[in-house]
Amino acid sequence: ERPEDRWQRAARALGQATGLEESRTHRWVRQLEESDDVGTDACIDSENKGSSLRPLIGITGYMEPARWGRWHKAAVLLPATYVHAVEAAGGRAMVVPPSTVGAGEVIGSLDGLVCSGGSDLDPSIYGHAPHPETGPVKPVRDAGEAPLLEAALDRDLPVLAICRGMQLINVLAGGTLEQHLPDRTGEIEHRLDRGQYVLHDVSIK
Repeated sequence: ERPEDRWQRAARALGQATGLEESRTHRWVRQLEESDDVGTDACIDSENKGSSLRPLIGITGYMEPARWGRWHKAAVLLPATYVHAVEAAGGRAMVVPPSTVGAGEVIGSLDGLVCSGGSDLDPSIYGHAPHPETGPVKPVRDAGEAPLLEAALDRDLPVLAICRGMQLINVLAGGTLEQHLPDRTGEIEHRLDRGQYVLHDVSIK
């Protein structure tokens, strides 16, 4: 049997087991066949046993200066809590660095996207001047995450947006943000200091 025929048969079986498009599973099968971990037999058997491939979940990362060993350079960072949560839910985590290039290609390879929390969005994105309490903004991250999230929403990819990610969804939908809630609601105990948050009740109407 030709390798191409074997890949096609395995991709079809994997597609039936997972519900994914065959063009997508075909690419995965070729990658698996070329690896030392598993061959196409596992994909062909998945028709009866179910797929052993975990869904690939992208998590947006930070671009921040970091120090490790003798190095002090810009690095792509993400709290390991995100990775552990995705893996505990049965997924395989992939950190996605902020970039304005290839958003559609990245989203095309993922089964879901987590937009992580982080710094405030630049208010100029939604036409507002910065509030005195608005934290330092990250233009590189804003510019990289916006097309990524737009591509995910356009393709109806499952998205979990956390904190900053929820704000970005709102802005992309044409909304604005209340930069400093105490101006609207009075004093609320939301955080003790930057990065130190407390629990409190909310009312959704």
